Order: sequence, then C-alpha cells, then structure tokens
Amino acid sequence: VYGGSIKYIPDGFTAALDTMKKGTHAIAVLPYDQAFGTSGLINSPYEYYIVPQYQTVVYDIYIEDIRRRP
Repeated sequence: VYGGSIKYIPDGFTAALDTMKKGTHAIAVLPYDQAFGTSGLINSPYEYYIVPQYQTVVYDIYIEDIRRRP
C-alpha cells in the first residue's frame, strides 16, 4: 500500500464500480476521456506524469468487500 491520498477518481472508474457487487471481478478499459483526459495525471511535488495525456487506462478490479460509511 502506498501513502498519499486520492485527489481524483475518473468518471469511468466510478461507473465501473457502480455496476459491481461483492465478489465480482472486472477489467475496466477507460478511454482517455473517461480516465484522465487531455491533462493526464501528474505527480505534483515532482512534476512527472503518472498517466500521460490522452492515455487509455486499464483497471483490474476485484470487489472483496463493501463497507458503508456510518
């Protein structure tokens, strides 16, 4: 597990999660306009691209458990 915080969750990732339930597995292929768009994802302190602009992003998602906020 890496430190830090999530500042932006792509719309396509959220849409993929909305279709899943506990115990399901999916490969989500997000075209750039549903992922990090024309700006990409930049590591702000060091100013390098984590995800370049116009990049298709692939997530391998497995829902192990779902917890609701109290």
